[in-house]
Amino acid sequence: MSVLDGDKVRHGLCADLGFSLPERSKTSAASAKSRLFHEAGQIVLVSAISPLRADRERARALIPAPSFIEVHCRCPLALCAACDPQGL
Repeated sequence: MSVLDGDKVRHGLCADLGFSLPERSKTSAASAKSRLFHEAGQIVLVSAISPLRADRERARALIPAPSFIEVHCRCPLALCAACDPQGL
């Protein structure tokens, strides 16, 4: 199994990007690397904040059904802020 963590992708592949919506979209696109792992027979877990439906649809199109599973975690903003080690 391979894990692509959003923060690690951001620091490696997308180090020049910030957190605006257009920059988040570019970071989400970098997670398209998950298809390479999938094609190699790996189970891939991509952990990313993806607020835009279009970005999630683009990710869904990369991995054929039923292999793609989207998990949405609904959590109060205050709890997210309290758990954010970067203070973003």
